[in-house]
Amino acid sequence: MAAPARKIVDSTSGLGVRRRTGWYIVPSTVEAASPLTARDTRRRILDAAEEVFAARGFRGATTREIGARARVGKRMLFYYFPTKAGVYRAVLTRAITGLAEIHERFRDEPGPVGLADAIEGITRFAAANLRSLKLLMREIMDGGPHLKRVARRHLRPLFTTAIEEIRRNMAQGVFRPGDPMHVLVNVGGVTLFYFLSMSLLELIWDRDPLAPAVIAERAAVARDCLLYGLVADGAASAARPRRAAP
Repeated sequence: MAAPARKIVDSTSGLGVRRRTGWYIVPSTVEAASPLTARDTRRRILDAAEEVFAARGFRGATTREIGARARVGKRMLFYYFPTKAGVYRAVLTRAITGLAEIHERFRDEPGPVGLADAIEGITRFAAANLRSLKLLMREIMDGGPHLKRVARRHLRPLFTTAIEEIRRNMAQGVFRPGDPMHVLVNVGGVTLFYFLSMSLLELIWDRDPLAPAVIAERAAVARDCLLYGLVADGAASAARPRRAAP
C-alpha cells in the first residue's frame, strides 16, 4: 500500500513573509516601512559602507562590519543590497549623483556664470564628501572592476551632457575653442586634486586645508584659474567673482 502523500506546511504562510534570496527570508513589513524610515536606513548603510570601504578597500571590507556600523542586521542589509558589490556600487553612485546634481543646478545659467557656480559647488561637495570622493577616484585610477558599469550607467551620460553644453558655449564664442573633454578634465583636476592631496597638505601646510575659510578660498582660486583659462576675452565679466560665504 502506498504511503500517504506527505503534506508540506509553509510555516510562513499568512505571516507576510516572502523570499528575497536563496538564503534569506525577509518580512514584508520591511517594505511597508515609512519612506522616511527606508531612506534613513539606506543612508545609514551607505554611510557605514563608505567608511568601511575607505578604511579597508573593497576586498578587505565585510558585510558583517558594514551592518554592525550601520546598526542593522544582516538580513536588513541584504534586503537593501543583496551583495557587497551592490553596496559598493551604490556608494560610488551616490558620489556621482551628488556631482550630477551640481551640474543640473547650474546648467541653465550663462556659460561663465554656470561654470563659476559649478566649480564652487564641486569644491564644497568634495570637502563634505571626502571619503566617497576618494573611493570614486581610486576606482577610476585603478581601472577597478566596477568602473565599466558605473561609467556606462552614470559617468558617460553626465560627461555627454556637459560636453554638449561646452560645445554650445564654444560655438557662441563664450568659451575658447578646443576639445570639450580637455575642459572637463581641467575642471576635475583643478577642483578635485586638492582633496586627493589632503594627507600631504596636512603635513606640509600650516593651515587646516578643510577649514571653512580655506575651502571658500580654494573655491575662489579654482574658479578664477579655470575662468581665465577658458572664457573668451570679455566674457569673463559675466561671471563676477562673488564673496564666498564663510
